[in-house]
Amino acid sequence: MNVANGDMLSMEEKIKFNLSVNWYWIVIVLAMVTSIAVLIPENLYPIIYVRYLFTIVLLLFLPGYTFLRALFTISTKPENLGTLERYAFSIGLSLALLSILGLILNYSPWGIRVLPITLGLTSMTIAFALLALLGEHKNKENLHDASGLLSSIKS
Repeated sequence: MNVANGDMLSMEEKIKFNLSVNWYWIVIVLAMVTSIAVLIPENLYPIIYVRYLFTIVLLLFLPGYTFLRALFTISTKPENLGTLERYAFSIGLSLALLSILGLILNYSPWGIRVLPITLGLTSMTIAFALLALLGEHKNKENLHDASGLLSSIKS
């Protein structure tokens, strides 16, 4: 296996060098920064707005976006949705996922507090992003296999 010539690359190296997975790293960084920003105390006046901004992004966008991305990589092509529709569905799905998380936390021993909600949303976001990334990787492999099959049929 000669990696320098590009004969066989492991899955990790393919994901690392693939530019189409930038969305994944952006989502992971935003989720982690939000989890850290929640720990900012309420009395730090100008910095508290950073906490509010990241929290709004985590509450209203990231879980729905990653869930939608995972859902559409598994079932159909993501090109079927326009940009505006994708953002609208992302907000709606985030609110639905937040409601389900609130229902689960209400009956748990942790209760509905800031830290359990943040950790729950962050873990859901990372899990859905990982599912979407794996689904995209699997679809690319299937597309590559199908194109190889078509070229062998034509010749």
